[in-house]
Amino acid sequence: MASFKRIFPGNWSFRYKYKDKITGKQREVKRQGVQSKPLAEKAYEEIKRSIQLGFDSASNETLAEFLEFWLKEYKEGKIAKNTYRIHERNIKNYIVPYFQNIQLDDLSYKLYQKFINHLIESSYSKRTVEIVHSTMYGAMQKVKILRKIHDNPCTDVSIYSAKGKIK
Repeated sequence: MASFKRIFPGNWSFRYKYKDKITGKQREVKRQGVQSKPLAEKAYEEIKRSIQLGFDSASNETLAEFLEFWLKEYKEGKIAKNTYRIHERNIKNYIVPYFQNIQLDDLSYKLYQKFINHLIESSYSKRTVEIVHSTMYGAMQKVKILRKIHDNPCTDVSIYSAKGKIK
């Protein structure tokens, strides 16, 4: 069920309430700042279609929360101890400090490329950046498989060496 509301001229909001298929709980998606009612209706239809396809666009899960879950559920006891430690270190030392409390669905290709560039400009070796990227790419592939996002924002990023960079 959706409801639309005009906040003031040129600013519409809507709410969409639905029942989560997995948990059976009531969920709600809210959007605000849409320029017109037809655009709000279009945005509502897109969100409704995504939810019906199984994408959880109303998730309030942060990247840090998911990475912790990913480590415990999909990696702990299933990969070599050293590989697990590398993933754990990458998350603790590089990924979470940079992204802090970002929501999973707010992570974009552009934002992720800025993260990679930040690592390169912080004088980390190209190989270190590639290893951190492999941790993040694997976790985001799982997010995509779990249908929490549509596309992996870590796909096709540019990783380069800072040595030959022109300043």
